[in-house]
Formats: sequence, C-alpha cells, structure tokens
Amino acid sequence: SFSVTDISICNNLLPYNWNGVDYTTSGSYTIVLPAANVNDCDSTATLNLTIKDTSFSVTNISICNNLLPYNWNGVDYTTSGSYTIVLPAANVNDCDSTATLNLTVKDSSFSITNITICNNELPYNWNGTDYTQPGTYTIVLTGINENSCDSTVTLNLAVTKINVEIIKTYLSCIGESNGAFNIAATNGSGIYEYSINGGTNYQPTGLFENIVQGTYTIRVRDSNGCYQDTTVEMGIDKAIWTGASNSDWHTAANWSTFSVPTAVTHVIIPAGTPDCIISIENAEAASVQVLNGGNIKLENVVEIMISGQCAILPSN
Repeated sequence: SFSVTDISICNNLLPYNWNGVDYTTSGSYTIVLPAANVNDCDSTATLNLTIKDTSFSVTNISICNNLLPYNWNGVDYTTSGSYTIVLPAANVNDCDSTATLNLTVKDSSFSITNITICNNELPYNWNGTDYTQPGTYTIVLTGINENSCDSTVTLNLAVTKINVEIIKTYLSCIGESNGAFNIAATNGSGIYEYSINGGTNYQPTGLFENIVQGTYTIRVRDSNGCYQDTTVEMGIDKAIWTGASNSDWHTAANWSTFSVPTAVTHVIIPAGTPDCIISIENAEAASVQVLNGGNIKLENVVEIMISGQCAILPSN
C-alpha cells in the first residue's frame, strides 16, 4: 500500500514526530514499513512536511511619564522594562507571533521659582509673560527638558509694596508757603528715606515744612531700594458745596470733600446748587466765597466762624 501525509506545522512546534522519527525541516520523506498493511505486505508512506515560520517583533518605545500609561496590545504599562507576549496564530502563516516591547519611561520635569521683587519693579517678565500682581503662576513648557519631555514650572511671585500714609497741612491761603507733609511708611525693610520731588533729593525724616502750592511726587525708599510713589497736590483745604443730599451745612454728603468744613477749610458756594442753610448749630470755615447765583442762609440765631485771612478765593 501507499500513503501520503501532508503536514503544515509552525516551527515553534518542532520537532514533528512521524512514525517514531523527529523531523525539523520542510521536505518530503518516504519510508517503507515491511508487512505493515492488512495483507501483511509492505506499506510505503510519504510525509510532505511544510514548516511555517512563527514571527518575532521588537518594539522600542521612549515615552514621557506625563503621557503614561502606554497601551500596547490592549495592556497599559506605566514603568520602564522589557515586556514579551505571545499572540497565538496571529501572523500571516497562522503561527504564533512573539512580540517584545522595550519601554523606556523618561521623566518630565517640575520646578518652582520663588521671587520677591519691589512694587516699583513690576511688571515681572517670566517665560515671556509680564506679571503685575503677586501670586502663584504655573505653565507647561512643551518638550523642552533634557529628555525632550514637558517641563512644568511654577512661579511664586511676592511683591513688596511700601505702605505710605501722608498727613497734609493745607496752605492757609493761596500764595503762602506754610503747607506741610508728614509722611509715615510701613511694610518695607530697614531704614526709610523720604523725597517730595520723585527721588531727586532725599531726607531721613518724613516731615516736610514750608511747602508752597503745587503738585508733588512723594517717594519713600527702603534699605532694599524698593520705593513707592504718591502724587499729592498742595493747596488750600477747599470744599465746594453741592447740596447733593439736602440743604444742611452739617451733612457731609453735601460737600465735594464728603466732609463737613472745619476752621481750616475754604468754602465755595457755587451757582446752580440748593441754598446752603446753617441752622441749629454754629459752623466754621477759614473763608467762605459765595459765587454769583449761590446762596447761604443762617437760621435760628446761629453763627459761622471765619478764621482765615484770605480776602479772595479763586472760583475753581
């Protein structure tokens, strides 16, 4: 008898045993089996053996850790390493495919910058952006670190601002030189210096006397060079009557300064406003100027005490 056996086998299943013999390569193999058939005659058997290749693949991946997990063949990976899986009958020969992943996880970077600057040094430019207020700011710089990964950077910005309090003594009259500034500072460092001309000249104390009418740039500077500027007008203490609330002299809301005039206040009563009425209690002022069309009334035997020496006040 004669028989032919056709076998296709994947190489990972070798050797193939046929009639007690191991075969490891493709080919046609014939053997004679003496007196092996039903008639006790020889049997000639042929094996046509085809060996199919399995496949092997290696994938090398470098990834930044902010992009984890890395999914490969349906599995998430989060750490560097070499990972191998066998995919049964997955290649073109219907044989197993052995796949290896060499995964390298690269570090992204994080940094914190702490900066303290003076208020007069604002804006502070950081990574191309100007910042004008204290605070914490975070940005992500894409692919810039040594691993070509993202760099997350944080800026903690502190701003030193000197607090300035100015007590102003007004001029008694326009043209006089009896004004004064009394300046106090806090929240800076060390010893303060004081200037009323924008830092051209400084003095160690905050009291400036014999001030004339004008506009002054008051600058206070601390030991670190931080400074704070404040623009202040020197003139007379002038309050303009508005009558915005009612007709009562003693109501603060009726005055442009939102305060009731005192003995050093020069009062102007303009036209087109409600009558200004002083009743029940006395009033005081450094001077009172009633413009054409304005009106002031005293009722119930009250007085207005005029303490100033100015004969005429400007109407503006």
